[in-house]
Amino acid sequence: MVCKGALASCTVKQLLRSVLLFVVPMMALSGVAQTQTATSTTFSLPPGPVVSMLQAGDGNFYALSMPSNESCQNNDNLFCSYIYRIAPDGTTSVFHAFQPVTSPDTINSDGFTPVALIVGTDGNFYGACKASGPGGFGTIFKITPAGEFSLLKSFGLNSGTINGVDLGYEPNSLLQGADGNFYFTNGIGVYELTFDGGSVTTISTFPFDGLTQTASMGTNASSIMQGIDGSFYLTMDTTPGIGVGHPGVNAGAIDQLTLNGQLSVLHSFAVDGSEGVSPGGPLVQGRDGFLYGVTQAALTSTNVATAFKVSTNGTFILLHTFPAGVIGNRSSALFLGSDGNFYGATMWGGDTTSELCALIGCGTAYQMTPSGTLTTLHNFEGGLATDIPDPDQ
Repeated sequence: MVCKGALASCTVKQLLRSVLLFVVPMMALSGVAQTQTATSTTFSLPPGPVVSMLQAGDGNFYALSMPSNESCQNNDNLFCSYIYRIAPDGTTSVFHAFQPVTSPDTINSDGFTPVALIVGTDGNFYGACKASGPGGFGTIFKITPAGEFSLLKSFGLNSGTINGVDLGYEPNSLLQGADGNFYFTNGIGVYELTFDGGSVTTISTFPFDGLTQTASMGTNASSIMQGIDGSFYLTMDTTPGIGVGHPGVNAGAIDQLTLNGQLSVLHSFAVDGSEGVSPGGPLVQGRDGFLYGVTQAALTSTNVATAFKVSTNGTFILLHTFPAGVIGNRSSALFLGSDGNFYGATMWGGDTTSELCALIGCGTAYQMTPSGTLTTLHNFEGGLATDIPDPDQ
């Protein structure tokens, strides 16, 4: 099997090959490889088969395996998830192997389908899994730099709640706030977890009218970040006011959640797809104070994606439209380089003519200025990885 995209749905080994290729141009051409701060290190997984990645204080890069159901390398009857550690020279090792499961919704000891990884203010790693764990509905965990794993929260059945499961079950993202506590989202709300993992509190829920099947603020927040104003900003998968479960009309939204719990829509993406659909995240705040992000696709025959910026008072500016097959679409979340520009990677586009990349392309790594000028830094060429150790050996 051949990996058909820089961040495409392929084996874990193939995926990490693409990650390594992405690291090289970022370090060599822009000098953006740097330790992130506590409020900007959330690299949650936007919709689609993309990977999370960060650089920690030890200089190494850390990446999550795919959120899809990857068979274990040594057992096709089990599914595996990993956190990889990648040295600056490209040497790759398994930092943490989650306990294999027979299906993503079965119980295990530490969780499955990792969706977020951050570095805390104490230097430890913190992350979230959307599925499995001792309770069966996901986990929030801590890993020391030495690799010692512990659970902060396991989500399971709870008869004391309306849904019959723990608050915050099946988390989608994770952030350490300026106050030191953790904040995360799931399909129906935003939650706070105390630093010691003692309790989960609901900060806000997303309004939903069951009669009309509408979500006035959007639903299923795929990421969360905290702006310099202290407010939280969410990427929402469902367009406010549009019926949930109607393919072809849901475009997504950017929501603001203030420190006093007030939730509002900053921008609702055009339902005709002209602004793209399903914004991925987390958003990143530029030096101009705007929040920058990308969408994953658009409701058009060309299925293009977009890059945009939105102010904290709701001014929306479309920066770039990714032509299908030229630059590519399904872009990963942007991150801010030390040069003030933004960097990202696409799943498709770039080289669309070579044997391994024909038709849809194998993806690109790119630089984008705050004004939206985009420069392709690298065209991925696909192929099988040869230098990544088997994590199950």
